[in-house]
Amino acid sequence: MRNFRISDPRKLATYGFVMAVRGAFVLMRLIVVLGLPYVLGPAALGMFGTFSAIVAVLPTLVGLGVPQYLIRRLANNVHLPSFRILALHSLLGCGAALLVALAWIEIYPDIDALTGVFVAIVTAVEVVKVTLYSLAIARSSIIRANVVYVFSAAGPSIAVVFAYLFLDGQLNLATVIGLWVVTNTASLLIALTVVRRDVSTVFARTAWPAISRRYAAAIGGARNIFLNQIVDVARVYCDRLIVPLLVGFYWAGIYNFFALAANVSIMICSATFGQTDLPQLIKASEARSWGDFRRIVAAGVRNSILLPIAIMLPLFFLETVAAIVLKTPIDRSLYFGLTSAALLVAVSGSVADYLWCAVYAAHCEGRLGARALVTVPLGVVLVAAGTAIFGLVGALIAVALTNCAVTWLRWHALHAHILPR
Repeated sequence: MRNFRISDPRKLATYGFVMAVRGAFVLMRLIVVLGLPYVLGPAALGMFGTFSAIVAVLPTLVGLGVPQYLIRRLANNVHLPSFRILALHSLLGCGAALLVALAWIEIYPDIDALTGVFVAIVTAVEVVKVTLYSLAIARSSIIRANVVYVFSAAGPSIAVVFAYLFLDGQLNLATVIGLWVVTNTASLLIALTVVRRDVSTVFARTAWPAISRRYAAAIGGARNIFLNQIVDVARVYCDRLIVPLLVGFYWAGIYNFFALAANVSIMICSATFGQTDLPQLIKASEARSWGDFRRIVAAGVRNSILLPIAIMLPLFFLETVAAIVLKTPIDRSLYFGLTSAALLVAVSGSVADYLWCAVYAAHCEGRLGARALVTVPLGVVLVAAGTAIFGLVGALIAVALTNCAVTWLRWHALHAHILPR
C-alpha cells in the first residue's frame, strides 16, 4: 500500500502553493488586526471579532451537518440526488442565515443598522461558499479551495490599506464590512467552478416526494456530524460572542488582538496539514488501510503542535508594536500572560482541528455524539467564569481548556475505532 508521505512533487507543489496563499491570508489578517485598531480604535477590532464569529457560527447552525454528510458521496463523482439536496439545503440555509444574523446583531446596541445589514449579507453568502469550499477540499482541489479562502478574507484588509494610504486614515466600519461583502461574493463565484459538472445535471426532472425523503434522510444521517460541528464552533467562537457582553467592545478589541493571532495560527495549521491530508485520509479509510491512516495522523498531530509554536513565538517580542497599534499601554505582565495563553489556544486548537479531519475521514464521529456536546456548555461556563474572575487571560485559558477536552474526546474516539485494528 502506498505511503502517503510528501514524496510526490505534485503534492510538494501543492504544499508550497498552500503556504504561499496562507502567507497572503496571514498578511491580510495582520493588516486587519494591526490596522483596524490603529485607524478606528480597539473597539472596532472588538466588533470585527464579533462579526467574524457570527459569520462563522451561523453557516454551521443552519447547515445541520448536511453538507459534510453529502460531500462524502460527492467527493469522487457526480451523484445527482445528493447534489440536488445539497443545492436545496444551501439555498434554504442562505435565507435562514440572513434572517438570524439580522436578529442577532440587535443584541449589540453599539452596532449601526447599515453595518449589521452588511454582516448579514456576508453570513448568507458564507453559507454557500463554505459548502463549496469543503467540496473542493474533498475533491482534492486544494489550490482552488485556498484561492477561494484568501479572496473571501480580502475585503477588510483592502479597506484598511486604502483608508491609510488615500483617506488619511478616515474610515468607518460599514465600509470595511461592505468590501467584505464584495470579496466574499467574488470568492463564491470562484467556488462555483467546483460544481460545474454537477450543475449540468441538476435541472433534470425529479419528483418532489423523492427529494423530500432523501432530504429528511440526509438530515437524520448528519446528526453526529452536526453535533461535532456545534462543538467546534462553540470552542472557537464563543469567547468572541461572550467577552464583549462582559467587558465591552474596547477591552474585547484588546482581547481579539491575541485571540485572532491564535486563530490565524490554527487556520494555517488546518490548511497546511488537516485540509491537505484529508483526501488521503479519506482514501486510506475507504481502503481500510489503517496502518497508513495511523502514520498520516501521527505526523499531522506532531506538525499541528510544532507549527503554531513557531508562528506564535514572535508575538512575545512585539509588546511595543502592540501598544502602538492598540493605542493603549499594556502592562508587561498582562501582555505576556495574554501571549502565553494565546499560544496554548493555538496549539490545542490546531490539534483539535486536525483530529476532526481524522475522525471525519474515518467515519467515527458517531463514537463522539452527545459525549462531545457536553463541551459546549463547559466552554461557555469556562469562558464566562474565566472572564469574570481572571479577566482577559482567564478567557483565553478557558478556550484552551475547552480545546483540550475536545482533543481528548476525539483522540479517544479514534483510538477505539482505528488503533486496535
